[in-house]
Amino acid sequence: MQPTEFLSRHGGAARLAHLRRAGFSRSQISQAVNSGLLLNARHAVYKLPQANCDFVRAYEANAAVTCVSAASHYSLWTLKAPTEPHLAACHRRLPRGVRSHRFPGARNGRARAVLDQVERGSDSLLETVARVLFRGHGFDVRTQVYLAGMHRPDDMLEQIRLALATPPRTAR
Repeated sequence: MQPTEFLSRHGGAARLAHLRRAGFSRSQISQAVNSGLLLNARHAVYKLPQANCDFVRAYEANAAVTCVSAASHYSLWTLKAPTEPHLAACHRRLPRGVRSHRFPGARNGRARAVLDQVERGSDSLLETVARVLFRGHGFDVRTQVYLAGMHRPDDMLEQIRLALATPPRTAR
């Protein structure tokens, strides 16, 4: 693997320490910089020319891209794009214009509480949001239930015997 491949898997940017831990020598890194494949964005921060600016900003601030800003990197659904990058750090020196998330003792407690509500079997974000909202109002929601003579609905509310197909389906 080349340093460029490593960076492309990590948002297009990384600190020198991360590149070294991944097994790249200083000479390999310098060679990639000299050939124009990598740019030295800041002392000990390297990036690809097409790097995600949120990741570059995070590495420059000794922080991590988190929350909704990291979602697209991991191909996760979001309801809307963030207006400012969400960065997390153990220090308080994050630059202006970012949404600050701290790494306190109990890391990511609110985010983990939301993730605990997600389960396998969802085909869309809308299906997940609907299920979470219905459960939040006390409904017993079952996912991907088999109903004889019908296609498998996305969600089923037991109390009122309602089967939902939340995303629009195309004819097959």
